Amino acid sequence: MTSQKMSLYWVAFFLFFSFGLKSQSTLFDVKLEPISVTGLSGIQSYAFAKYDNKLLIIGGRLDGLHQRQPFASFDELGNNKKIYILDLDTKMATSYNISNLGMPYSEQFASTNIQFYQEDNFLYLVGGYAFSNTEDGHITFPYLSVVDVPTLINALENGEDTSSALYSLKDEKMAVTGGRLEKIGEKFYLVGGQRFDGAYNPMGPDHGPGFFQEYTNEVRIFEVSLTESGVEVNYNVPFHDEMHLHRRDYNLLPFMDDSSKSLMAFSGVFQPTVDLPWLYPVRVNEDAYLPIEEFNQYFNHYHSANLTIYDESNNENYFIFFGGIAQFYPEGDQIVQDNNVPFVKTITQINLDNDGQMKEVALSAQMPDYLGASSEFIPADAVKYGTEDHIINFDSIGDEYTSIGYIFGGIRSSADNIFFINTGSESTANPVLYEVKVKRGISGINPNVLVDKVLDFQIYPNPTDDRIRMVVNVKDKSPLEILITNNNGQKLHSRVINKADLELGKNFLDLGQLALPDGVYYISINQNNRTRKQKLIISN
Repeated sequence: MTSQKMSLYWVAFFLFFSFGLKSQSTLFDVKLEPISVTGLSGIQSYAFAKYDNKLLIIGGRLDGLHQRQPFASFDELGNNKKIYILDLDTKMATSYNISNLGMPYSEQFASTNIQFYQEDNFLYLVGGYAFSNTEDGHITFPYLSVVDVPTLINALENGEDTSSALYSLKDEKMAVTGGRLEKIGEKFYLVGGQRFDGAYNPMGPDHGPGFFQEYTNEVRIFEVSLTESGVEVNYNVPFHDEMHLHRRDYNLLPFMDDSSKSLMAFSGVFQPTVDLPWLYPVRVNEDAYLPIEEFNQYFNHYHSANLTIYDESNNENYFIFFGGIAQFYPEGDQIVQDNNVPFVKTITQINLDNDGQMKEVALSAQMPDYLGASSEFIPADAVKYGTEDHIINFDSIGDEYTSIGYIFGGIRSSADNIFFINTGSESTANPVLYEVKVKRGISGINPNVLVDKVLDFQIYPNPTDDRIRMVVNVKDKSPLEILITNNNGQKLHSRVINKADLELGKNFLDLGQLALPDGVYYISINQNNRTRKQKLIISN
């Protein structure tokens, strides 16, 4: 499909939350059932492959959310230095130390946020970030490694030499972390991500030990072949865009369009001019990419377990996202905007109809805790659409719950926002394996969630020292009501801005000093029976 044709095809995109989805569109009820597993610890941000109903787990972190102190963040003790083989039939796991694998595997295979993709018996691993003893510091590993999955599993289980199962190529273009790796036809697509060398420091690259950070701003396209001499890579011209492709730690989902595979990059961080997630997705197909700026995804902004369901007969795709971290989340009949971007429990579905319309729905089912961030969905072979991993065949799901796979690992947080108080004990790597069951139905939808851009607003700064300033974007000059409540819903302050005091577009409002004690509050704005709510943090 040419870029011009893609532009015409996608011009109809719009955002819509409501109960009345098109009749041919389906909603799904989701159920997660925890399963006890022996011998498996909690791991987040890992890579995996499947063979003969055995799950191979490589890399990732053994702790929870990274700490803010450079000496503690991404420390070597938290590296996963084992390969786990989980038998999905017996629910028993066995671990194997990677120290005997030799370089570069003994270091790269202990890194976090490796980009990975499995095709048939081979697992392809790109980059990853961790402390390297060889370099005596934190680096993004410049390696493409290829694992012969059944050969490695057999060698580990029988105590045999693993060298015949492993291939590696050193290439600085593979020094990427936080992107995603997929394949269309014979070509690999390494979408987004960054190179990060040095110890993480939230104060920036020029503070403390310092670090180097550079987003790829690209979709790197290449072909891989295995020869007697090792791994060979042939690069195509990349897609480069310093705005729309400037993203990492996002969700990349495959989907089908009249039996042709494409990719959709959903959300991710950070926008170039503000430390907030992207809201619109980018479509990537074989020979072009296209930002879909007409559609905003309000939920599930960081990488989380996800899947695609494809209805071939109607050429419709359904994307489901499980928890994670997001700037917005539903609460009753309102949307809460929290620019601190907290952990959420939201399970959402985005429908991509055959006419190109996208619609986001918050399902009534939620994650059992603040879960999902940096976890992975492991599909069951019996329900996959052909040979496509992460695409579920719509026809395999009926009106009764169908087991479609598992969710494992990720970060379990003790509260929605722990970023500024994180000492390492507020979150953990989740050790629980969840079986994912899905059925068709409409009972899972939250029918009252409605997002209207008329009510877009931001509080600045937030947290604030009690003087509350906000910018509200309005498209009509109806009276605007502002309401401040506490966590219990008690009204603490209200104000009405008359239409004579409003301008179309951005309005900068100063509510002054309200003498509120330190704590968490909510600001709601109401106009024309529409409501938008955002979390407010007072810190004097």
